[in-house]
Amino acid sequence: MKSFDGKVAVITGGASGLGKEFAIKAGKLGMRVLIADVQDDALEATRAELAGAGVDVRAFKCDVRKSEQVQALADLAMREFGAVHLMFNNAGVGSGGLIWENSDADWEWVLGVNLWGVIHGVRIFTRLMLEQARKDAAFEGHIVNTASMAGLLNAPAMGVYNVSKHAVVSLSETLYQDLKLVGAPIGASVLCPYFVPTGISQSHRNRPEDVKMTGAATPSQVAAQMLTVKAVESGKVTAHDVADITFDAIAKGQFYIYSHPAALGNVAERMQEIVNAANPGDPYRSTPHVGAALRSMMVSLRFGDWEKMRADAAPIRTEVFVEEQQVPAELEMDAMDAQCLHAVAYDALGNPIATGRLLPDGHIGRMAVRKRVRGTGVGAKVLNGLMQQAKKRGDQRVVLSSQTHAKDFYLKHGFTVVGAEFMEAGIPHVEMERLL
Repeated sequence: MKSFDGKVAVITGGASGLGKEFAIKAGKLGMRVLIADVQDDALEATRAELAGAGVDVRAFKCDVRKSEQVQALADLAMREFGAVHLMFNNAGVGSGGLIWENSDADWEWVLGVNLWGVIHGVRIFTRLMLEQARKDAAFEGHIVNTASMAGLLNAPAMGVYNVSKHAVVSLSETLYQDLKLVGAPIGASVLCPYFVPTGISQSHRNRPEDVKMTGAATPSQVAAQMLTVKAVESGKVTAHDVADITFDAIAKGQFYIYSHPAALGNVAERMQEIVNAANPGDPYRSTPHVGAALRSMMVSLRFGDWEKMRADAAPIRTEVFVEEQQVPAELEMDAMDAQCLHAVAYDALGNPIATGRLLPDGHIGRMAVRKRVRGTGVGAKVLNGLMQQAKKRGDQRVVLSSQTHAKDFYLKHGFTVVGAEFMEAGIPHVEMERLL
């Protein structure tokens, strides 16, 4: 596929991460864009951002596990744009842990999105492109399936994800060969990113009700999630970089696309082990610090240091929710809450571990940190998130009522005592403020 201007790109998982960057890149190249995702708010935010940049864009909520919804996506593309030239089967989710501990729901969710989403996309959009090519001798198209380096390697405690991505590599290679067999003017590529900072490590937040976890996460699942978060968020190659690499590869007709070519040494060694009928080697040869971290976590599990591991996961992610409908359902709301900004910090599994709210008059309240993560800095993240939003909306100061025993925490963060001690619910409090 040599030219992009004026053509149409359809992108699943298009609201964030790699998908969003594919959409931005496509727009800059003059393409018309249809993004699909399961997350309503992110989908609309990305659509608005693209439209604001002058991109001819549409958005469609789509659960790629469902064949009928992927078909509806294709129908919308044809109805709105009259063609599809570039298809990114990009939607993806992650789940880890020791492979015998994964539930039926884990398998159904991950394979449903990562594999069946690609199956539906290939089946529906390849046929659509072939029909366009039959009517237009000048037609050229391309399909990119997002797999992973996990489709070429088999790291421990990632079994469900590994299986899904190996299948995508196989499906993609077969698609490439089948298109060549029939002489179709359609290219195919498989993208195998390694550790790239995207939202996939938090994909459990959008896990549908029909495949929800029914029990608590096992220690190995928490360890795998923690490792994934740290590895992904420490990645130096960005989603923007991967989008540039991918579009360059499409233009060249390149099948295998890598974000981290240096990691291919591990793949070559694995292939040699297969040829030599040798036992599998260390999949973390090129990233020994990641393997060491996982082994350390598993040792902690063996010796029951479970609470420490959960505490280590504390300051993972903090979000400030500006509108009432965005506030997570697990936070109980009252009439006053509906008027507030809310900050929530999550652990590696997406559980809320610290909260706070900012009232319209500048009062900070409901500061709460779970006991198991106190002292990890997560409370400061929530407090800073609220103060940043207060400053952003033009507040000159923030005030709060602190239990006297906790005032040192706020003093460390620039607050001063502005009133005498008083009793509330039988507990001594003090009024404090900070100028912004």
